[in-house]
Amino acid sequence: MPVINMKLKSFKKVMESDKPYVVKFTNPSCHFCVELKPVFHKIAKEMDGRFMFGNVDVVENPDLAEMFIDDIID
Repeated sequence: MPVINMKLKSFKKVMESDKPYVVKFTNPSCHFCVELKPVFHKIAKEMDGRFMFGNVDVVENPDLAEMFIDDIID
C-alpha cells in the first residue's frame, strides 16, 4: 500500500478508520526525515495493508502538526 500524504481532512478520516495507521510527521528541510522516507515507504509496502501509512508535512500543515507535536522545530 502506498504512503498517503495527509492533510487535515484526510487525517480526520484516519482517526475514524477501523484500520491501524502509522503516521509520520516530517519537515522537508529535515535531513533525517528525507533519509527516512524510503525506509518508511518500504515498510508500508511490506505491511501490505495490515497497517496503513500516512505522512504529514509539518510545513504545509502546521495546525495539524501542532495537535500532536509539542515542539515543532522551524
